[in-house]
Amino acid sequence: MSAHAKFLIVVIDGLRPDMVTPDAAPNLSRFGIEGCNFSASRTVFPTHTRVIATALATGSFPRNHGIVANMSYDPKVFRDRVINTGDITHIEAGELAYGGRLVTTASMGEIAAQNGFRVAVVSTGSGGSTRLVNPKARELGHVSLCLRAWEVSIPADFLGEMLEDFGPIPPAARPNSARTRM
Repeated sequence: MSAHAKFLIVVIDGLRPDMVTPDAAPNLSRFGIEGCNFSASRTVFPTHTRVIATALATGSFPRNHGIVANMSYDPKVFRDRVINTGDITHIEAGELAYGGRLVTTASMGEIAAQNGFRVAVVSTGSGGSTRLVNPKARELGHVSLCLRAWEVSIPADFLGEMLEDFGPIPPAARPNSARTRM
């Protein structure tokens, strides 16, 4: 396979496949038809967003990758509070406590790098969730853009270029129409 091969993996948390129809979501429906749809995929347990994101990124179950809940208590990380895996500062504290291996199995980013590929993550999830998809992005020279908490994106200069080219990210709102149109 060429080192120039490109793959795009799209995960939409909480979107039921039966909602993606040509009438209700024509572009997304066409995207699934023209690409590869994992129609027989199943989630892992527990079915928490960041547990599942880490499972997808590592190809392993929570008991192997180490992220077992969106929030959990680990006195090695914090003695006085729970770890919120959505919070990038909590992820970084976990990395520090575990010698750089809060996620205990290799991620897709690490495996790709070992084989001469690069990974770019673009996420509308939390800063912590974005980091869990490719925990070693900074060390590997990969791109990791978090549209919800853009200040945690890697590398910072790449985000600056994106903001210069496309303009500022609109503030979050309900409905989030301005960001959707971006």
